[in-house]
Amino acid sequence: MSKHSDKELLKKRKKKKEEKKKKRKNLSEEIKVSLPHKFSLLENYEIVLNFINSLLKRVSYKTKILTLNMIDIKYMDVAALIYTKIILRLLKKENKNLELRGYYPSNPKVKDLLIRSGISIGEEEKVSIFKIRDGKKVNTNLIPEIIRDLENENIKISLASQKALYSILLELMDNTEQHAYPDSTKENNWYFYLQPQEGKIKFVFLDSGEGITETIKKQNFYLSINNSKKVSLANTFDDSTILRMALAGYRVSATRKSNRNKGLPNIFNRSQLEEIKNLKIISRKAAFNFNDDLDLVEELKGTLFYWEVDII
Repeated sequence: MSKHSDKELLKKRKKKKEEKKKKRKNLSEEIKVSLPHKFSLLENYEIVLNFINSLLKRVSYKTKILTLNMIDIKYMDVAALIYTKIILRLLKKENKNLELRGYYPSNPKVKDLLIRSGISIGEEEKVSIFKIRDGKKVNTNLIPEIIRDLENENIKISLASQKALYSILLELMDNTEQHAYPDSTKENNWYFYLQPQEGKIKFVFLDSGEGITETIKKQNFYLSINNSKKVSLANTFDDSTILRMALAGYRVSATRKSNRNKGLPNIFNRSQLEEIKNLKIISRKAAFNFNDDLDLVEELKGTLFYWEVDII
């Protein structure tokens, strides 16, 4: 083989090696994912949480483009919608240069739900009064605004449901501050969204802080038995049991701080009185009113509340 041929061969090998290296780099800089067909956090929660948690692990500071393929989504519920919103916000917060791209669902109803809620990818948002609201502290103006927006759309709920909504949202917004991460650089927002559908209104509230059960564990809460013996909740019960105790108003106390979860029994009682219906809660791995009230395998970042009220 001539020297010229050797040089050409080495040149080709070098070029091929550089192309492979460039391809690997591009793969790490751009991530493409396809969302589950049934994107429901209330019905298909393990699949959806597994998908989102895997995405959080894959996206890094090196990632420049995240492409979401949503074409094949046939159904999306309001819980998955609002959780997707917070995850995308979290990814953008950790990587400010991240560019979000995507393909909207071919299903027109799902696509419309996404755009009207304020999640827009490359298209102008449609005007809608029912967008995802968010904040860090208690917003007393939120409830009157919601009632007014509903009435403007000729949607009415009972006075009892209005009072329940006012009480619950105040409790949940207050809890967001109480369960916030000590590190102020972490996500500590609340998110709220509603969707009128089929004679009822679906409400979702997401607290992106540490979570109810995690707060109880970290504050070293104890349960008093027969007013004498005390057992550590964190070391004795699973997360879902601790969540049910907090909802039921069990007398738990901390070694240094008073019980901050007094508002949770109020929410649970309103559900028992049917002022709200179909109450469901996920707090990290704790589950209430689904998954047989057993801990989930996958973890949700924060605490999610879902409930419904009838339209009159």
